[in-house]
Amino acid sequence: MCALITILIALGLPLLFPERGLAAEGYLTFSPQVSNNAILAGVGVVVAVVVVIALTQIYSRMARKRQRAPAKGAQKKKGGDFKKQAAKLGFKIAEIKTMRILAAKIAPQDPDSVLSTDAGRERLSADVWERISKREREVKLLQGIQDKLKLMRDNQLHERATVRVETDLAVWIVKKADVEEDVEDMEEVEEELFTDVEQVSGKLMDLSEGGAAVIVELEAGTDDLVELWSADADIWIPPITAGVLNVQRGRGGKPPIFHLHFIDPPLVELRAAIQTLQRTSGMRMA
Repeated sequence: MCALITILIALGLPLLFPERGLAAEGYLTFSPQVSNNAILAGVGVVVAVVVVIALTQIYSRMARKRQRAPAKGAQKKKGGDFKKQAAKLGFKIAEIKTMRILAAKIAPQDPDSVLSTDAGRERLSADVWERISKREREVKLLQGIQDKLKLMRDNQLHERATVRVETDLAVWIVKKADVEEDVEDMEEVEEELFTDVEQVSGKLMDLSEGGAAVIVELEAGTDDLVELWSADADIWIPPITAGVLNVQRGRGGKPPIFHLHFIDPPLVELRAAIQTLQRTSGMRMA
C-alpha cells in the first residue's frame, strides 16, 4: 500500500510542476493558467490516492467477513443440532444448556458427537458423575460447618483459648438430659437436669478458658451437653456446662477422648485453676 502511494505521488509531481522538468535551473517561470492546471491535477492525484486506499480497505473487510460468515453459520448450525438432539431425547431447556457447556468441554471440536455416539454419551455420563461426587463432598463439608455454627449459636459457645495447659487432673462428668425449648419453668428444669444421673470419673488431657479435652467413658455424642467439675481437692474447678464438639475413639482399648467447648464458664475460678495447673506442671518439670 505504501509503495502504491509513493508511485502515485511520483507520477503526480510532474503534473504539479510541468515546467520544472523542462526548464533549466534559474530560468523557471510560471504562467497563471499553467499553475492553476497543475494545482487541479495535483488535487486529482491526491483524491485518487485516497479513493484507492478507501476502496482497498473496504474490499479487505468484505473479504474477511465473507471468510468468517461460513464459520459462524456452521457453529450456529452445530449448536442448533445439539439442542434438537437433546430435545428429542427428552431433556429440558435448562438441562440442555448445561449439557451443551459440558459437551463443549469434553469435545470442543465436535460437541454434537457427545450425544450422537455411545462413546460420547459415556464420557458425558462419567463427567456428570464426577461433578456430582465433587458437589456431594462440598455439601458435606458445608453441612459440617453449618452444624458447628448452629451449635455455637444455640449454646453460646466460647472460642477455645490458644494457650492450653496439659494435665491429667481427675474430673467428674455427667451428661445433661434433653430439654424441650417451650418449657414454662426453666429453673425447675435446671434443678432436675441431673436428678438420678450417675456421674462418671474421667481425666483432663488439656484445659483452657474456652474448652477442654477429657478422657472418659460416657454415653454421649456430638452436640450433646455435659457438665464437668474437678474431682481433685487441691485444684477446684466449679461445675461447667459444655457442648460436645466431637468424640475421638481411644486406641488400644483406651476410653474415648471428648473435645468440649465451654458454655458461659466461670472465668475467675477457671483462670485460677489454670494458673495452679501451670505452676504444678512447672514444678514437675523442674
